[in-house]
Amino acid sequence: MKNTQKMGQLRPYSPLRMVARLKGISKLAEETGMTRNGVQKVLSEDGNPGFENINAIMQAMGYRLIAEKLEMPAS
Repeated sequence: MKNTQKMGQLRPYSPLRMVARLKGISKLAEETGMTRNGVQKVLSEDGNPGFENINAIMQAMGYRLIAEKLEMPAS
C-alpha cells in the first residue's frame, strides 16, 4: 500500500517523515550517527525500524517517547 495506512492502521512514521524533511535528513543523519540513506529507510513507508533508531531520530528532533498506561474499559 502506498498511502499512509496499512492493514487499516495509520502509519506512525508519516508525521516523523514530515518533520525530518523540515529539519533536513542530512542534519538528522549527522545528529543520530546514522547515514542519510539509513534515516530515509527508517522513515520510509516500507521501513521497519527498531526502537533505538526511532528514539535517536526523535531525540534529534527535540522529542522523546513516553510510555503511558492506557485506561482499558471494564470487560
